[in-house]
Amino acid sequence: MLADIGAASQGRGNPVWGCDQAFGTTHILDRLIPMVAAPAARTLATRMRDWARGKERTRDLAKYHFMAAEPKSDSLARLAAAVAAAPESEAEWLLQSLVVSDRIYRSYREGHYYDSGYEREEYMKQRFLAEYRLAAARDGTGPKVVLKFGHWHVFRGVGPSNLQTLGDFVSQFAVANGSRSFHVAIWPYGDPGGYGDISTWSPKTPKLLA
Repeated sequence: MLADIGAASQGRGNPVWGCDQAFGTTHILDRLIPMVAAPAARTLATRMRDWARGKERTRDLAKYHFMAAEPKSDSLARLAAAVAAAPESEAEWLLQSLVVSDRIYRSYREGHYYDSGYEREEYMKQRFLAEYRLAAARDGTGPKVVLKFGHWHVFRGVGPSNLQTLGDFVSQFAVANGSRSFHVAIWPYGDPGGYGDISTWSPKTPKLLA
């Protein structure tokens, strides 16, 4: 699906943008390792990749999620120091994505839910802006963008987590550019008592959320 959508793009920017935090680790380290020249740093990156790969073979996210479950902040700090990536290089970006993503999940794991959500929303805005500016510079005009996120992240105004969301940012960004944004939310009708069980909601709730 993503490949088909990307192939439809006529712009010179990246056709598919990854704006959220990293959900996995192995694919990032697979890409980073060939860029690392120092033997000690390459060994460290390879060990971490093998550790992550062994854990991420489990794809049942209800049972296990490496990025969220494993304490790895110290290991990532050592890796970043060893690699010493050049500023604004792809290697630096890959390492930053791991460090920020780990911090987002760690804050949530430790019960700092607002801190986790705030950093996540701000990171998504930064990623959106970076890709938007790249596309605009290459095409000479602002791109048309389709965003797909959970509905809490595409709210206009302050979202349910009391955060200024990516969706609100995009809405205001469009206004500042003399354009507009259109937001659609779809709620799943989940199992009774589980996530998405809207049978217990007040009839006013969807309207207020909208």
